[in-house]
Amino acid sequence: MGLIYRFPERLALRSVNLASRRRHDVWVRVVDRITPEATRWELQFAMQRAASFSCLEGFGDEAARRREWHNFEVSCTRLSKRFLAETGRLVSDGRVQIEIDGNRVRPAFSRVA
Repeated sequence: MGLIYRFPERLALRSVNLASRRRHDVWVRVVDRITPEATRWELQFAMQRAASFSCLEGFGDEAARRREWHNFEVSCTRLSKRFLAETGRLVSDGRVQIEIDGNRVRPAFSRVA
């Protein structure tokens, strides 16, 4: 007898405990092997809304192809939560890895027994 796993269209993100503080360190990495440029393009819009255009310096197509980690700072907890909400689909699809304040953001899988 085996276990049956149910994979919904959109996986929820596991809750990340974000302490209320003035500054959050965010690390992102594109791990999409098929279309890293398109994934970077989607990710950069969420980054811009969270930390303005200055956070994109050094985060280009070549860095996405090489799967380099890129870091930037977000100025408040509200913007960090909005960034997580906007990038949730990329994380759950396995196209992007994100760490906030040293905590890895992971999708939550539901198991049906």
